[in-house]
Amino acid sequence: MRAKRSGLLKSGILAPLTILLFLLAVSVWNGRALSAHAQRWQDQTVEVETMVRREDWSGAAAALSDSYRDWQGERTHLQIVCRHDGVDNAEDLYRRCLILLQDRAPGEVLAELESLRDQLGGLAEKERFSVGNIL
Repeated sequence: MRAKRSGLLKSGILAPLTILLFLLAVSVWNGRALSAHAQRWQDQTVEVETMVRREDWSGAAAALSDSYRDWQGERTHLQIVCRHDGVDNAEDLYRRCLILLQDRAPGEVLAELESLRDQLGGLAEKERFSVGNIL
Protein backbone atom coordinates (compact mmCIF):
# COMPACT_ATOMS: atom_id res chain seq x y z
CA MET A 1 0.00 0.00 0.00
CA ARG A 2 2.83 2.35 0.89
CA ALA A 3 4.60 1.69 -2.39
CA LYS A 4 1.43 2.39 -4.31
CA ARG A 5 0.88 5.64 -2.41
CA SER A 6 4.38 6.94 -2.96
CA GLY A 7 4.02 5.97 -6.62
CA LEU A 8 1.03 8.32 -6.91
CA LEU A 9 2.95 11.10 -5.23
CA LYS A 10 5.99 10.57 -7.44
CA SER A 11 3.95 10.39 -10.61
CA GLY A 12 2.40 13.79 -9.88
CA ILE A 13 -1.18 12.59 -10.16
CA LEU A 14 -2.27 13.27 -6.59
CA ALA A 15 -2.14 17.08 -6.72
CA PRO A 16 -4.11 17.47 -9.98
CA LEU A 17 -6.58 14.81 -8.84
CA THR A 18 -7.10 16.65 -5.55
CA ILE A 19 -7.69 19.91 -7.42
CA LEU A 20 -10.19 18.24 -9.76
CA LEU A 21 -12.07 16.70 -6.84
CA PHE A 22 -12.14 20.08 -5.09
CA LEU A 23 -13.51 21.78 -8.21
CA LEU A 24 -16.14 19.06 -8.56
CA ALA A 25 -17.22 19.55 -4.95
CA VAL A 26 -17.45 23.33 -5.39
CA SER A 27 -19.46 22.88 -8.60
CA VAL A 28 -21.92 20.54 -6.92
CA TRP A 29 -22.22 22.88 -3.91
CA ASN A 30 -22.79 25.88 -6.18
CA GLY A 31 -25.47 24.08 -8.17
CA ARG A 32 -27.32 23.04 -5.03
CA ALA A 33 -27.07 26.51 -3.49
CA LEU A 34 -28.31 28.15 -6.67
CA SER A 35 -31.18 25.66 -6.95
CA ALA A 36 -32.21 26.39 -3.36
CA HIS A 37 -32.14 30.15 -3.96
CA ALA A 38 -34.09 29.83 -7.22
CA GLN A 39 -36.69 27.59 -5.58
CA ARG A 40 -37.13 30.11 -2.75
CA TRP A 41 -37.57 32.98 -5.24
CA GLN A 42 -40.00 30.95 -7.32
CA ASP A 43 -42.03 30.13 -4.19
CA GLN A 44 -42.08 33.82 -3.34
CA THR A 45 -43.50 34.66 -6.78
CA VAL A 46 -46.21 32.05 -6.28
CA GLU A 47 -47.17 33.83 -3.04
CA VAL A 48 -47.27 37.14 -4.92
CA GLU A 49 -49.45 35.54 -7.60
CA THR A 50 -51.89 34.36 -4.94
CA MET A 51 -52.11 37.88 -3.52
CA VAL A 52 -52.66 39.36 -6.99
CA ARG A 53 -55.51 36.92 -7.61
CA ARG A 54 -57.06 38.05 -4.30
CA GLU A 55 -56.42 41.67 -5.37
CA ASP A 56 -54.24 42.27 -2.32
CA TRP A 57 -52.11 44.79 -4.18
CA SER A 58 -50.22 46.19 -1.19
CA GLY A 59 -49.44 42.70 0.12
CA ALA A 60 -48.30 41.57 -3.33
CA ALA A 61 -46.10 44.64 -3.75
CA ALA A 62 -44.55 44.15 -0.30
CA ALA A 63 -43.94 40.43 -0.91
CA LEU A 64 -42.37 41.05 -4.31
CA SER A 65 -40.23 43.86 -2.88
CA ASP A 66 -38.99 41.45 -0.20
CA SER A 67 -38.22 38.85 -2.86
CA TYR A 68 -36.38 41.45 -4.93
CA ARG A 69 -34.27 42.47 -1.91
CA ASP A 70 -33.52 38.78 -1.31
CA TRP A 71 -32.51 38.51 -4.99
CA GLN A 72 -30.30 41.61 -4.71
CA GLY A 73 -28.50 40.03 -1.76
CA GLU A 74 -27.34 37.20 -4.04
CA ARG A 75 -26.75 39.29 -7.18
CA THR A 76 -22.96 39.37 -6.88
CA HIS A 77 -22.83 35.59 -6.54
CA LEU A 78 -25.19 35.24 -9.49
CA GLN A 79 -23.09 37.57 -11.65
CA ILE A 80 -20.03 35.42 -10.91
CA VAL A 81 -21.52 31.98 -11.57
CA CYS A 82 -24.35 32.59 -14.07
CA ARG A 83 -24.58 34.01 -17.55
CA HIS A 84 -25.00 37.76 -17.30
CA ASP A 85 -27.88 37.89 -19.78
CA GLY A 86 -29.90 35.47 -17.63
CA VAL A 87 -29.27 37.48 -14.48
CA ASP A 88 -30.07 40.75 -16.28
CA ASN A 89 -33.29 39.30 -17.70
CA ALA A 90 -34.45 38.20 -14.25
CA GLU A 91 -33.56 41.64 -12.89
CA ASP A 92 -35.64 43.31 -15.62
CA LEU A 93 -38.58 40.98 -14.93
CA TYR A 94 -38.50 41.79 -11.23
CA ARG A 95 -38.60 45.51 -12.05
CA ARG A 96 -41.41 45.11 -14.59
CA CYS A 97 -43.48 43.12 -12.10
CA LEU A 98 -43.02 45.81 -9.45
CA ILE A 99 -44.15 48.51 -11.89
CA LEU A 100 -47.13 46.47 -13.06
CA LEU A 101 -48.18 45.89 -9.45
CA GLN A 102 -48.34 49.66 -9.00
CA ASP A 103 -50.56 49.86 -12.10
CA ARG A 104 -52.79 47.08 -10.71
CA ALA A 105 -52.89 45.23 -14.01
CA PRO A 106 -53.57 41.63 -12.95
CA GLY A 107 -53.32 39.97 -16.37
CA GLU A 108 -49.99 41.59 -17.15
CA VAL A 109 -48.59 41.01 -13.65
CA LEU A 110 -49.51 37.32 -13.72
CA ALA A 111 -47.86 36.86 -17.14
CA GLU A 112 -44.68 38.63 -16.01
CA LEU A 113 -44.57 36.64 -12.75
CA GLU A 114 -44.74 33.43 -14.76
CA SER A 115 -41.89 34.67 -16.98
CA LEU A 116 -39.90 35.58 -13.87
CA ARG A 117 -40.44 32.12 -12.39
CA ASP A 118 -39.29 30.52 -15.65
CA GLN A 119 -36.22 32.76 -15.79
CA LEU A 120 -35.25 31.97 -12.20
CA GLY A 121 -35.67 28.25 -12.82
CA GLY A 122 -33.57 28.55 -15.97
CA LEU A 123 -30.72 30.15 -14.05
CA ALA A 124 -30.61 27.22 -11.66
CA GLU A 125 -30.99 24.64 -14.44
CA LYS A 126 -28.05 26.02 -16.42
CA GLU A 127 -25.78 25.78 -13.39
CA ARG A 128 -26.94 22.37 -12.17
CA PHE A 129 -24.21 19.73 -12.25
CA SER A 130 -25.13 17.26 -14.97
CA VAL A 131 -23.53 15.49 -17.90
CA GLY A 132 -25.56 17.62 -20.31
CA ASN A 133 -24.23 20.84 -18.78
CA ILE A 134 -20.65 19.60 -18.92
CA LEU A 135 -20.67 18.55 -22.58
